[in-house]
Amino acid sequence: PDEIWVFDNYALNIANMEFKNIPIKLHKNYYLENQVNIIKNKNNLHKLEKKKVLYVLEPIRKKWLPNETQSGEFQALNFFMNNLAILNITLDTELILRLHPSEKKEKYVEWLNSTKFESKRIEGADVPIPNHMSEANLVLGCDSFMLVLASLAGKKVVSTLPPWAPLSSLPHSEITHLRNQSGIFI
Repeated sequence: PDEIWVFDNYALNIANMEFKNIPIKLHKNYYLENQVNIIKNKNNLHKLEKKKVLYVLEPIRKKWLPNETQSGEFQALNFFMNNLAILNITLDTELILRLHPSEKKEKYVEWLNSTKFESKRIEGADVPIPNHMSEANLVLGCDSFMLVLASLAGKKVVSTLPPWAPLSSLPHSEITHLRNQSGIFI
């Protein structure tokens, strides 16, 4: 290419290391800036009296362990459930699962019903992202760009990729990785 455009400093650093003789330009990400501003404005409207956790789902479709019957997204959900104490999440916390646009609610109903959360729901991508993020104290997921968005909006963010999964592709230092934690609090 004659020129490479990037939209964050992480990409800029990578591009500068990989492409020595090509001009690289950092541009403003207007979509991301707009979404962050909407979330921050909505945050001011929500007085979070009860803990709410938003789990951003994504189809992984890989089975990270040999002989594993569950795909990665369910392994990550189970890893999250097995580490509620580390996250300081109790069963009176409200759990919101946000579907990826390519997935159907039915995929997660059985898993959600198996949890003992007092308040839990699955919502689709038809609900605007800022609405979900603004009402959450904590945003979780595997490797979704929504984790980046949440961290930029000032939310506490945790990747639930288990230790046997590949490392996250998200280089953002604001994202905590559950696989490396002994205790974080919301």
